[in-house]
Amino acid sequence: MFLKHDKPLEEFFCVALSIFNRTWCEIHATINDIDIACDFLAEKLQKKLTDPNATISFDQFHKELSKITYNEISHLWREERFKRERKKEEMSAIKELRRLLQPTMMNTIKQNRLNYLIRGTRFDKYTIKGQRIKDKFWYCRLSNNYKTLLYGDVEEDCKNLDSKLTMTFDIADADRLLLGKECPHMRDIKNKKTTLSLAFALIARQNDGQTSQNPLCFVASKSEIYDFWVDGLNALLGLEMSSNETQKDLTMLLDLDVKLRLLDIEGIDVPDQAPEIPPSPPNYNFEFEPHKNFIV
Repeated sequence: MFLKHDKPLEEFFCVALSIFNRTWCEIHATINDIDIACDFLAEKLQKKLTDPNATISFDQFHKELSKITYNEISHLWREERFKRERKKEEMSAIKELRRLLQPTMMNTIKQNRLNYLIRGTRFDKYTIKGQRIKDKFWYCRLSNNYKTLLYGDVEEDCKNLDSKLTMTFDIADADRLLLGKECPHMRDIKNKKTTLSLAFALIARQNDGQTSQNPLCFVASKSEIYDFWVDGLNALLGLEMSSNETQKDLTMLLDLDVKLRLLDIEGIDVPDQAPEIPPSPPNYNFEFEPHKNFIV
C-alpha cells in the first residue's frame, strides 16, 4: 500500500489519526489517558502491519484496524502481563523472596484471626445429638488478653452481650480441637454432610480422668466463619493454620508484597541465578581520601 500511493506517509498518518480519534471516543478517554490511547494505537498498527491481507491498500488497512476493539487489545495485554507474572514466580530469586516473606504474612493472618475471635460470632444452638434448636442462639468471643473464651445464650439481635456472656472456657485448659464427625455433638448425626463440614469442638484436657470443663461445640453458618474460627483456635493452641481461607489470604498477601517490592525494577529482567561476586582486590589503595584532594 505504501508503493501504490502518491503520499503514503501522509495517508498513513491520516489513517492512524482516524483510528486514534475512534479509540479516544470508545474508551471515553480524558487527557490523562493519552498514553493508553497511544499504546492501543501502536498495538493495533503493529498487529495489522504484519498481516499481508490488511496492507493491500490504505482503505483495506483502515477497515482491518477498525475491526480490532479496545477490549480485544486489553484482553491481549492482560494475558501477556499474566504470562510475565507467572514467569517471574517460577524464578528461583522470587521463590526465595516469597519464602522469606511467608512467616511475616502468616503472623499477619494469625493476628487477623485472633481479632476476628475477639469480635465474636453468633452460632445456632444444637443438641448433643446434633439437632438444631429452632430460634435458639449462643454467642462466643475471645477475651482481649487471648486467655479465655466468653460465651452464653443470646437473642437473635445479640443485644447486651456483656451481661449475657457469663460462662467461660480457659484456653490454658484446652487439650485439642476436633472437627466434623469427631465432634461430640456430631457422632450420632447422619446424612447431613453440610452440617458435618461446618462443625468443630474445643475439648478440655483431663485431670485424674475427669475434664475440668465441658467441651465447646460449634456449628458455623458458613465455611468462611468455620475457617476463621478453626484458624483462630489452632493459633491459640499453637497449631498450624491450614484452612482454605488461610491459603487464599497468604497467596494474596505474598503476591501483593512481592509486586510492591519489585516496582523499582519494573521492566528489568531479573536473572535466574545471582551474578558471581568478583574476587577482592590485592589492596585498597584506591580508596578515596577527601582531605588529600581538597584544594584551598
